[in-house]
Amino acid sequence: MVSGKQWFVVAAATLAVCGIMATAVSAESLPGAVYAWGWNSTGQLGDGTNTDRLEPVVVPGLEHGVTAVSAGTGCSFAIQNGTLFAWGRNDYGRLGIGISDGNYIAGTPQLVHGSWLNSGVTAISSGLYHNLAIKGGKLYTWGWNSSGQLGDGTYNSNNSPQFVPGAVAGGSWVNSDVTVVFAGPGHNLAIRDGTLYAWGDGSNGNLGDGTWGSGHNKNTPQPVLGMWGGVTAAAAGSGYSLAIQNGALYAWGNNANDLWGTGNVGITTIPQPVLGMESGVTTVATAGNVVMAIKGGKVYMWGWNITTPGVAVDELTNIVGNL
Repeated sequence: MVSGKQWFVVAAATLAVCGIMATAVSAESLPGAVYAWGWNSTGQLGDGTNTDRLEPVVVPGLEHGVTAVSAGTGCSFAIQNGTLFAWGRNDYGRLGIGISDGNYIAGTPQLVHGSWLNSGVTAISSGLYHNLAIKGGKLYTWGWNSSGQLGDGTYNSNNSPQFVPGAVAGGSWVNSDVTVVFAGPGHNLAIRDGTLYAWGDGSNGNLGDGTWGSGHNKNTPQPVLGMWGGVTAAAAGSGYSLAIQNGALYAWGNNANDLWGTGNVGITTIPQPVLGMESGVTTVATAGNVVMAIKGGKVYMWGWNITTPGVAVDELTNIVGNL
């Protein structure tokens, strides 16, 4: 049980992107240390062991100066004083430390390869087997690229991953002044000047460009239809996407679990309003087929067998932090 401290949780892998792990990583509000707990089979807790932890343990070397963390499937990341670190398992090169061995495990934090990520990094987001980071408003990606999710203008048809971070393609019109990134299992979202961009796997209409099906992947960032301003937050789920625009929550992609709350299941290729979330929404997050949002300081959760987002979670009020 976590007690006796004030915590500001900035990232957590709640059953991760595909529901197969339960590791959480947190940055304490003071003094900026990283703590980790949960499953530790591949060193993802960063404490130099493979021992599962029922209570938070400090990650060695990250006792201060941490501003952001991200937990992937079997791996973790942290930004300390603008420098990016990674630990855990390295399959598909997703640690970005320049090691191609997919069986390699980093039990403690390692410097992400490339001097361009040794300072000035402001954001990190972990997908299933790939990752994204922002430095100086520019996007960098590494790892798996089977669907163009690295956004560098290529597809790795031979399933060859990228072991070190590289810049996202698309020209200065997108790869500058990017403020937030969101990595999903096979696609990504990014916000630049209030406009939302998407790329990667688009087979479920989750890129929001009006198309879906095999062959509709994108290997460079493309603007999402109707999301050309006023976007403040987003989340990339498994075959679907969500975004907050001018306080209203929108969703698109695979609606098999009626995450829109409208009763209309199936594929939606352009953003649609989420029932009951038409105003006042400040934060959105997703894990598997569950969506969470903050509206009016209350947390709402829906998905699976709860298809209506209109009921707040009991005992969670005055919430202002990140989900």
